[in-house]
Amino acid sequence: MNITDTEKNISENTIQKEESFYYGLHPIDKLTEETGFFITDRLLLARSDKDARVRNIISRAKRANVKIRRTGFKAISKIVNNKNHQGILLIRTDSYDYLNLQKETIFNADKFSFFVTFDGIEDPHNLGAIIRTMAAFGSDGLILTEKNTAPLGPSAFKSSVGYLSKMPILRIKALSTFLKEARENNVYIIGASPKGKTLNEAFTNEIHKNYKSIILVLGSEAKGISENIEKYCDILSSLPMRNEVESLNISNAAAVFLYEFLGKFIKN
Repeated sequence: MNITDTEKNISENTIQKEESFYYGLHPIDKLTEETGFFITDRLLLARSDKDARVRNIISRAKRANVKIRRTGFKAISKIVNNKNHQGILLIRTDSYDYLNLQKETIFNADKFSFFVTFDGIEDPHNLGAIIRTMAAFGSDGLILTEKNTAPLGPSAFKSSVGYLSKMPILRIKALSTFLKEARENNVYIIGASPKGKTLNEAFTNEIHKNYKSIILVLGSEAKGISENIEKYCDILSSLPMRNEVESLNISNAAAVFLYEFLGKFIKN
């Protein structure tokens, strides 16, 4: 069977950061059993439907309206560099459509607005969980750097329980440059850091009265907020910890900050 023009395009041009390749019957069967298929998935098949697992995979793909491309064994081998693919390949795009957040919306807010950003976040599950929490407490949007940020892909989408597609997101190049510009436009910036004041000390009514927009900066899972980013924060805020616990998982910490600020402070 000849490889189609579309498949030639795949083999030559799609080895990119935004795409993940899954191959082999068992891995693809288990993955799609757990997550289902996404509309942006592409399934290449170079084997018969006699195996029950193949039939299961095809059935799931059809239910999700995912097209199945029949191709040759060698065509798949070329795409995955001759790894043992068993004649089946799932190409999953690690990006999803999301609502565009405009910078002007943050800088010129006509009502009190609250946004979240990260100084590096690596785990897409954490990113998705935080997006879900943001939606729950009414955050107005997410600011993400184009680099050093977990992908807005299947893992983030799943752990956000679908709210990734409903959360306004602004993509920026450099966090430091953006925060500097934000401060120049009277946006108040709070950095989540163990060096800072406790929540009750950091979140005051004066902030609510004097600023329309607030940005909460969360650090990376491993290093927290860098000193370079700290200097752009108006205040650093910490969670009071007991029993010698030094820190929480970033998604847990984000939930506490968002509840304290959005759930209690702003809404009351």
